Amino acid sequence: MCCRASGGAGWDGTATTVWEGSGGPGGRPHYFAAAAAALWPVFAAVDSATPKLNTFMRYAKVELVPPTPAEIGGVAQGFNNIMKSAQTGAWKNIAVKDAWRNVLVTTEVLCWFFIGECIGKGTFVGYQV
Repeated sequence: MCCRASGGAGWDGTATTVWEGSGGPGGRPHYFAAAAAALWPVFAAVDSATPKLNTFMRYAKVELVPPTPAEIGGVAQGFNNIMKSAQTGAWKNIAVKDAWRNVLVTTEVLCWFFIGECIGKGTFVGYQV
């Protein structure tokens, strides 16, 4: 038999259960058996989340790094390309698929901005929606 429960009286006179046989050398009481049994869903959640967290960390180390000085120069070049396109009217010669993609990205950025504003303010009250 692995474990056996024996009853006793607690410090306040109520009945208690002490698990014997699994607590250590000599079959001393194992007082943490009930706590371990209650926490098994937490341990199971940690075990199932660990591979997903490792995958996230692998991608985060690559994708969430700050830009290098060489990439900052690319931002300035991209901004200059946008300004040149606006001045010469080259934006009129864009495919419909690309135009829709640009509209959706712009809408997403604006929505996240306004959601952040609402979260920062803590309420919808005071916004002209």
